[in-house]
Amino acid sequence: MLKVSYLLLVLFAVIALAVSQTAPIVCNRPHEEYACGSACQTECKTLGETCPIVNIKCNDACYCVEGYARNDKGKCIPISECPPKPTSQIKPIKCNRPHEYYDCGSACQTECKTLGEPCPIVNIRCNNACYCVKGYARNDKGKCIPISKCPPKPSKY
Repeated sequence: MLKVSYLLLVLFAVIALAVSQTAPIVCNRPHEEYACGSACQTECKTLGETCPIVNIKCNDACYCVEGYARNDKGKCIPISECPPKPTSQIKPIKCNRPHEYYDCGSACQTECKTLGEPCPIVNIRCNNACYCVKGYARNDKGKCIPISKCPPKPSKY
């Protein structure tokens, strides 16, 4: 009886393992291949842009083969057939002194409360905005003031 119970237990474990295995991904659309890749697909609308998602694991998916990108319908087409990106109709940001415009500035503004501290945010995309000019920092109301006018930082001791 013990042998039969043991055999049933082993058989159950094998069946459970087989059922728990997910079926492999099959990429059956033209110009696709299965890969362990980026969190971002190569798409016509984002060509030339850096993926804003930092991978911490492999992403199992169907990706367009080299030289192809997904169009708006999700179909892989030759990159040469991607529609041209529309030119930006956004007017450049106008900054008044003591601000100046940077089209690829830091994720952190110079602020009185964080003077001397490193920016804790890693840039993965450009930040276009008005920043305080050199020698100025934002106060707690968001206004650029001379760094010499920043309130003293509280002592840590």
